[in-house]
Amino acid sequence: MNDIHEFACTLKSGVEEILSGCTISINDVRKNNGLVRTGLTIAKEGNEIAPTIYVDDMYMMYQRGTSESLLIRKVVDIYEESRINDTAPILNTLLEFDNAKDKLFIKLINEEKNRRLLKDIPHRIVQDLAIVYLVHMDVSTEFSSTVTVTNTLLKTWDIDEKTLYTQAVLNTPRLNCTEMCPMQEFIKEHIPAEQTPDTFAMDVTEYNFDGFTIKIDNGNDMQLYIVTNKSKIFGAASLLLPHVMEKIGEFLGSFYVLPSSIHEVLVIPASSAMETSELIGMVRQINETELLPEEVLSDNIYLYDKDEKTFSVITE
Repeated sequence: MNDIHEFACTLKSGVEEILSGCTISINDVRKNNGLVRTGLTIAKEGNEIAPTIYVDDMYMMYQRGTSESLLIRKVVDIYEESRINDTAPILNTLLEFDNAKDKLFIKLINEEKNRRLLKDIPHRIVQDLAIVYLVHMDVSTEFSSTVTVTNTLLKTWDIDEKTLYTQAVLNTPRLNCTEMCPMQEFIKEHIPAEQTPDTFAMDVTEYNFDGFTIKIDNGNDMQLYIVTNKSKIFGAASLLLPHVMEKIGEFLGSFYVLPSSIHEVLVIPASSAMETSELIGMVRQINETELLPEEVLSDNIYLYDKDEKTFSVITE
């Protein structure tokens, strides 16, 4: 089979023979940056939640030689595992805004690459980016269990986008506080101590604000910082929280923003000697060589003007 939908049909038929009383449909689900994943949605009569099991990775396994019967069994096992988990808390959270509001947070995605997705979800445009809203379903996990707020869900809650934005922005730094640190320190944290060169020695001062920690390198003229959140997941949105750019500007002056992924951005003082064309080249190289397609945020860079308190896009 050379087509994933043909493969999905084969899985569907096999699963239907095992799971009686279930209605199984094949769905293409649009993800970030236009990525489309193929899934089997399995609905059982009397159950309000129908899990969607994505088969893209299984298709790759099939192409490498894994048998259809093993993959059919894998789908059934995933479905059975989902049934074991109690879905009542999920329903309870999603059906009432009062139950969901303290779990809302913001995520930042590319507007142009997600125009079809954005038709179905509430959002707020900032330059070439879009703020969208997620519900953190399981506080015991680091934002791996989330639900994107859709227009349908917003209608169920009987609220508008402004109310959603206000609540999500209030929650985000509480659920996942913003952090800014020198790029060198960020790299150092991900390198074993025995491999850390002496060049990583820094003179860092830490400043703590409400939901925001800033670490400043006092001994480095070429200051490159990373802005993210505590979990390092969906941290690029932290930059657009109220007063974050203003506070960074107090330490760095006007600065450029380099969107290195949906999880973090880099900031560098505008007074640096680097040309904007060079910075744009850095971002595009990272996007092309270092990131998964769904992690790319933008090919452009941005300027925060400290005096005007403006955030503008620089395309070339």
